[in-house]
Amino acid sequence: MMNKEKATNIFENNSCLINGRDVIPISVADEIVGPEAVKFAKQPGMFNGFGIGDTSVSYLTKEGFFMAVTYLNVKEYSDK
Repeated sequence: MMNKEKATNIFENNSCLINGRDVIPISVADEIVGPEAVKFAKQPGMFNGFGIGDTSVSYLTKEGFFMAVTYLNVKEYSDK
């Protein structure tokens, strides 16, 4: 189980600035919480992308990362 303080620290240590906001790239989030949790968190307002020509990055917002962590916490709790 991960509490808000730990989730916040992980987010802050792995986030980057995109268009005026701290976000966590999907590839990084996949490594931290796993693709299943990231897929669950890809909801409107929690997931987006930004491009510069032919290069782009998909990301989770802080709220999206928290949603992915919530998914993990509920899954861990239900597996007991």
